[in-house]
Amino acid sequence: MTARQTRHGLPAGVAGLALFLLFWCVTGNLRVPIATGASRTPAVSTAASAPVVAGALDVHHPATETVPLVFLPIAAIPAEEPPPPPAWDGVDVEPAWTAAWWQWIERTNGSPLYPEGPVDCGLGQTGDTWFLAGTEGGTAVTRSCRIPTGKTLVIPLFTIAWDNEGMENLSVEEKRVVLDEVFSERVPGILNTKICYLESSVNGTPYQQTRLASPPFQRRADPEAVADGYWIGLALEEGVHDVHVVGRLCDFDTDATHTNVDVAYRLTVEPPPAEPADPWALFVWATGQNDAATGCDPADPTGVVPCSSVQLGRNSVYATTPPWTFTTTSAAATLTVVDTGAGGDVFEVYDGDELLGRTSEANAGGDCYVPAGGDPGLCLERENISAGVFPLAAGEHAVTIVPVSGYDYGVGYFRVDDPAE
Repeated sequence: MTARQTRHGLPAGVAGLALFLLFWCVTGNLRVPIATGASRTPAVSTAASAPVVAGALDVHHPATETVPLVFLPIAAIPAEEPPPPPAWDGVDVEPAWTAAWWQWIERTNGSPLYPEGPVDCGLGQTGDTWFLAGTEGGTAVTRSCRIPTGKTLVIPLFTIAWDNEGMENLSVEEKRVVLDEVFSERVPGILNTKICYLESSVNGTPYQQTRLASPPFQRRADPEAVADGYWIGLALEEGVHDVHVVGRLCDFDTDATHTNVDVAYRLTVEPPPAEPADPWALFVWATGQNDAATGCDPADPTGVVPCSSVQLGRNSVYATTPPWTFTTTSAAATLTVVDTGAGGDVFEVYDGDELLGRTSEANAGGDCYVPAGGDPGLCLERENISAGVFPLAAGEHAVTIVPVSGYDYGVGYFRVDDPAE
């Protein structure tokens, strides 16, 4: 038998309860393995090339004895196959949706273009068609968010809009020509660019994008703005999906990258959660004027800042004058306090004279800006954002919040959850 046959005496993939009894007849350096139950002829090999069998129990005896050595190979257990990714379907994007995407970006003041990590995909959304944002270009960005089931998602790889400003008076067709030349490989256009790379995938499967020109739409002061770009539309079944889009604009002459949009989304599609019974309450502080947090004016006439200077999140109200009083009926009630804006602020939370505790430590450098209509609860998931959940006994409460470190002024939210309500 050749050395090649010796190496392959036990076929790869053999599994189960087969029992192999190997008797090593030791004569000097020559070992003769005799196999029972193997599927091939036993092999002869020198000690230098003796096969290694995992899981063997080796009992040493003097070299002059014939020693039975029993090998019990471990049954090969197939690795668990990962569950298949949830199902999804491609959706043909309608040109009108691309115009609506731009109006959504304007309505949210461009907020969805900038954050990384956990994001609020519900910001500014209405109806069954939801929009996801790219970036303004730069480094690759990773985001995660939750999407209610039953939504159609519209996502750009790269899109540009044109609206007349100042003395500009381009017609709709002239605007379309300008945008077409931005992407064109034939004409350098106003930016001396061309589209040079496009990539889109869902759960690792490539998915073809579509180029679409929007109908005219209102953008800023121009009632006939137009947009052009590359898009995908998706309908995702319940579960976790990974969506990746890349669109790159390059210099027309040198092929150097001009603008790079690269966004990876991890989307958790699930039934929409019930809104909490009690809303978030927005509080403010300015330690130069007041040691404790207050409401904003006019919700709190003693407030340190006007309410017009702060944006109110979704399912939220402006806090009134502290102490904030309420009654809970359940022993499982809780008070949640979370910082927003720039991270690094930490609070002590009091119920009357009793210290309930401090919110978590947080280093400056994190951020969680809640735009108008945004979800304050998202800040609970952000790194370097201080937050705390404090148990409340059933009964009456009078809460005050005192900033103890961080910035001299800022905005936060609190909410009472009472399961008995």
